[in-house]
Amino acid sequence: MERAGSVPLFIYYCCQNPDPFENVVFQDLLDQVHRWSEFYFRGSGAYSMFKATCAPLLRVLDFYYVGGMADAIDFPFVSCPSLIHLNWPWLESLPTENSVIPWMKLQRLRTWYIQPEIVSKYVVQAKSLLHFHCMGGHLQGPFPAPGSLTHPNLQSLVIPCSYLVWLVLPQLSHLLVTGHTDELPHFLLRSNCRLQSLAFNSYEVRTDCLSSILHSPSSTSLTELCLPVGTTVWFTTELLTDLTYTSHSSEVLCPNLKILHLSRARGASGQLGPMVFSRFTHPQSHLEQFEYYDFSLERPERSILIDGGFDEFDRHTIFAIPNVHVQCSNTWISITRDRIGTGSLRFMDKEPRSHTFSLDEFWREHHAI
Repeated sequence: MERAGSVPLFIYYCCQNPDPFENVVFQDLLDQVHRWSEFYFRGSGAYSMFKATCAPLLRVLDFYYVGGMADAIDFPFVSCPSLIHLNWPWLESLPTENSVIPWMKLQRLRTWYIQPEIVSKYVVQAKSLLHFHCMGGHLQGPFPAPGSLTHPNLQSLVIPCSYLVWLVLPQLSHLLVTGHTDELPHFLLRSNCRLQSLAFNSYEVRTDCLSSILHSPSSTSLTELCLPVGTTVWFTTELLTDLTYTSHSSEVLCPNLKILHLSRARGASGQLGPMVFSRFTHPQSHLEQFEYYDFSLERPERSILIDGGFDEFDRHTIFAIPNVHVQCSNTWISITRDRIGTGSLRFMDKEPRSHTFSLDEFWREHHAI
């Protein structure tokens, strides 16, 4: 480090010890804190934090715990005026003073479990914030007034759906909600945003809620819709009809979709396959990738016993789509468009791990600075 002179330091520090900042190696790094540009910490827990004065060049501070978290720990810096990317589990312990954290410059913020008043206190004052990720929350008062928190610039968001009741986000383009989805249609109507990607991390999405979401003007611009593994999706005949291209009409919901991930479709027997077929064959469709996960794929003849799941007709219809690459297992189907026109069909023992949806994957894809 000494030979590098004044070159900014990019540090990735991984330590599983209870006191990861007490060893000699880290003390050497701390002596060069004035040169830190990016600092990433990965560990299973820390019960005390290092102390530093000023980190004038620090742009990225990223604390990520792979195991249990300790109680809230104080922010280690007196000043970091260049900070634009902050991943910090304990948002409530952050100083609100702009002299410590340049809140007006912060572009990316990721945290864990917070109360609604913390969102109001920290996020709304960060006027330059583009990306915010909150894993979960504690619904304890005092609560902001419904629709009272407007952020003019936020573009991508991961948050419990119940928190949307207080928010108005006109520039939002990428959204992942956790928990129930009842508030989402009201949020879209209130924000009048234009979504490009929408994902759910919920146990189920009800028919009326899903229909309201997809019929919203905010969903017209969607290019990616993900209802991933573990989410039960309830369809109606009317909704699937509205999603299906026909030879007589090219008017469909979500006409710009390029990526569609579904799981455990219910009420869709005999209709899901034709909808997907139309999305890959109609000349005005943009769909490039479709994935579907469901244990009923293993025995599609029994789909009627599980509220109208994916059935044998749907399977045969999908396998008949021309000019696509199809990969499938007993629980998973993946279809990608083949521009060359050869097509392929591949049976697998199980789906690749890389195709398993996660919150971190969504964050990496849609929250990059």
